Amino acid sequence: MSQNVHSDLLFQSPVPIVVLKGSLEIELVNEAFLRMSGFAESDLLGARPPFPWWEDEAVAPTVEEIKGLYRLGIKRLERRYRTKGRDPFWVELTVSPIRRDGEIVSYLISMVDIGDRWSEREEEDPLAARTEALEQAYAALQQELAERIEWEEKLEREVRSRTEELDMSKRFWEQLFQQSPEGIAFLDGEDRIIQVNKSFCKMFGCDCQDVKGAFINTLVGNSPGVQMDAERMTKKLFSGESFVYDTYRTKQDGSLIPVSIHASPFRFGGETFAYCGYRDISDRKKTEERLRYHSSLQNLLARVSYRFVVPSEEIDSLITRSLEDFGRFFQADLCRLIQFDGTGKVIRSLGWHDGDPSEGSLEFERLARGISPKDIPWLWSRLKEDDVVVVNVSDALPQQAILEKQIMEASGADNFLFYPLILRGELSGLIGLGRSSRLGDRSEGMSDFYVFSSIISAALERQEGEKNLKANYLTIQDTFESSIKTMGEMLAARDPYTARHQKNVSRLANLIAARLGMDDDFRKGLKISALVHDIGKIRVPTEILNKPGLLSSLEFDMIKEHPQIGEEILSNIRFPWPVATIVAQHHERIDGSGYPGRISGKDILPQAKVLAVADVVEAMTSHRPYRPGLGLVAALEEIARGKGSLYDPAAVDACMGLLRTRENLDFLVD
Repeated sequence: MSQNVHSDLLFQSPVPIVVLKGSLEIELVNEAFLRMSGFAESDLLGARPPFPWWEDEAVAPTVEEIKGLYRLGIKRLERRYRTKGRDPFWVELTVSPIRRDGEIVSYLISMVDIGDRWSEREEEDPLAARTEALEQAYAALQQELAERIEWEEKLEREVRSRTEELDMSKRFWEQLFQQSPEGIAFLDGEDRIIQVNKSFCKMFGCDCQDVKGAFINTLVGNSPGVQMDAERMTKKLFSGESFVYDTYRTKQDGSLIPVSIHASPFRFGGETFAYCGYRDISDRKKTEERLRYHSSLQNLLARVSYRFVVPSEEIDSLITRSLEDFGRFFQADLCRLIQFDGTGKVIRSLGWHDGDPSEGSLEFERLARGISPKDIPWLWSRLKEDDVVVVNVSDALPQQAILEKQIMEASGADNFLFYPLILRGELSGLIGLGRSSRLGDRSEGMSDFYVFSSIISAALERQEGEKNLKANYLTIQDTFESSIKTMGEMLAARDPYTARHQKNVSRLANLIAARLGMDDDFRKGLKISALVHDIGKIRVPTEILNKPGLLSSLEFDMIKEHPQIGEEILSNIRFPWPVATIVAQHHERIDGSGYPGRISGKDILPQAKVLAVADVVEAMTSHRPYRPGLGLVAALEEIARGKGSLYDPAAVDACMGLLRTRENLDFLVD
């Protein structure tokens, strides 16, 4: 309806108007033009150049030439036309192109009758009038031509600028593609390689030019165990699904490489292509393996350590079980402990051997039980100097190592690791680990097994100390300290921070108690309690204790159980002080807001009140796995804020007086 209204308006306009289609066919002429030209509508509709009202010219312009002129538009061009009766009439011509969606669909030609102005000139000098008209027309055409040339030059500059931008963009993306640290391959719809970058060729050991046109799975997925996975993921990719996953692919030398693949299909020009990115994750896999190894080792150390927390008459049985655990963990064939007394006599020979006893293993057992340090002079001298002695049985040994070689050959193992058994600072025996596989000079796990030998040494030290408890009260006190030391070493094997923290808290608590004027017995019990106040953390998983980020509420609840766990462990030891209760209360607070019992005021032991202050100050000052140390100033401000509500006022005053002039707690460290 809107189009009809517009047509009616044009048809009834007093201005002569002609509307041409894009092909220059006459689509509409209004009444004003028909009156001025004398033509009937049927004479004109559908006509194409040259139009009936034009002057008779020897050479008429072509349709394309007219389109070229009309496309730019014409403004106020004076022209002489002929009526149907071939009488002349003058008009001022304006042509406006009509566009839709960027394309010219029609031309609107409007005219102004200037016949009066030109009729006088023609009467005076018809030739001059015609010449002037032609000159004006020529000038108008010249103007139009100049504008067109300017437009074309501008268009050419724009095209050149855009072409340079496209070239620069292409070079940028090409460099980005080639310099990407990830291996990148573009595939066609048949899984053939279109292009790969340098990182891809370096990763898989191939030539960038030679691989073009090759099937991607033939190139990097042709080994057993990989081919099926590669084909499955290619099928998934070209079904329209993107994916990211870790897997293995094959290098040109046949070796496998762990990679993370992120792939995605895309459409271009009506065809399907695929982008595949390959990231070498060899280092990450090695890190994951190391993390799994150390996590398993930490759990094993914790389990073995826990066996020796409580003194037991069955220590030989516990040691034998521990030798088996570590032997299996390190993939050994046998593991043996030999302990000598001060005269060189064997007082303990314990071991584990994988599999059923053989004639060789029985001979090894007999020899191991009957030796003394004098019989193995070369090995014994080495153990005094080194933390570990590595022996390959096939290697040439010194001439004096006669019995050492005989014992190792009888065992059936090809290689041995020997660790010193140190008791009270003296070499008292050895722990041997025999394996069939050859060991290098620095075999993996050497230092880790040394931690195990230290735990066994500490357990034996404490066990010997327990035998002397019946002698006198001083011996009992020494044994208590040995037990505490053993607990600290066991805890240190899985959480070095907590062991160091306990030592520092013990020293600080002792200084606070001295400033309060407490007697020696009070300070002795406080010292022992502080040295093991976090022993309950031995049951908290290592990954939670050493977590670098914030703890979840569940993880924090697990840590909050350590005072009660510590009480359970220590209640089995008969200390002359209420050590278990002090440990259980070191997180209680004066106002009852602490844990685990939420007791308050006088129900909290005096030693626990002092321990609580020392614990907070040392913990805030020290570096933690999840944050750096907050500094001594922040720690003192914390206990000052909680004085009387959280912490005992006298203990706070004593601590403030002790530390006010100091910058840190370094004086507590040995």
